[in-house]
Amino acid sequence: MANQEIINYLEKWKEKGHNLSSIKRNLLDRGFSEYEINKAAEIVFDPAPKIRRKKLEKKMRSVERKKNFLKFLLFVLGIIFLFAFITFLDYYFNPEPVFWDCSYNESCFILASEKCIPSNFTNVFNFEFFGVLQSTEGYYEIRGIENERCKLFSYYGETNITYSEEFKQELFSQGLSEEEIWLSLEEINEQYDSLAEYKNSTCYYPLDNFSYFVNSWFRGEIDISSSHKKDYNCTGSIYEI
Repeated sequence: MANQEIINYLEKWKEKGHNLSSIKRNLLDRGFSEYEINKAAEIVFDPAPKIRRKKLEKKMRSVERKKNFLKFLLFVLGIIFLFAFITFLDYYFNPEPVFWDCSYNESCFILASEKCIPSNFTNVFNFEFFGVLQSTEGYYEIRGIENERCKLFSYYGETNITYSEEFKQELFSQGLSEEEIWLSLEEINEQYDSLAEYKNSTCYYPLDNFSYFVNSWFRGEIDISSSHKKDYNCTGSIYEI
């Protein structure tokens, strides 16, 4: 075990700037053995503890940097999680309405009608009634569910009525001229224009059979009767005829 008196002496004169050799000579002159002096010198002048201390300090700084980085990473992840959670809650309680633009795709609109998915559909309906050909442009828009019913907006655009060639021949055989046939068609179109052209309606249909109504319209079965208006709470200019 090193002599504490020698250790104190070495530290004192080391701090004053003396090297080990000069201090060692003084200690030898004082009667201390070289073995004792060397043992004490290993403690005072050995650089190993300082090196170990510096390494430890360096390691501690590295650990501290890693801890700070981990804290920052956790903070960023927390912000991301919080934002995602808020977004989820907003979507869950205020879902973004899905809208299908079916354009002229009849199958798309029928599929949307099965679950009352907001969507629109444009079509030109052509049908014949005893030789009278009718072409009507229609726009339909499912506007979602209200009071457990499916809301449908309909707009009936331009309508054109003509005669089939067979029907024209029959009119010719009855003695009507080309001009008379043309005038009768013009009169029919004017009457229809005042009744149903550029009219609209909004109705509320039961969810369980709404798709059935949509299919019936595609078959040309458009009902604008007073009972239909009452049963499905319909409003619009089409019912002002």
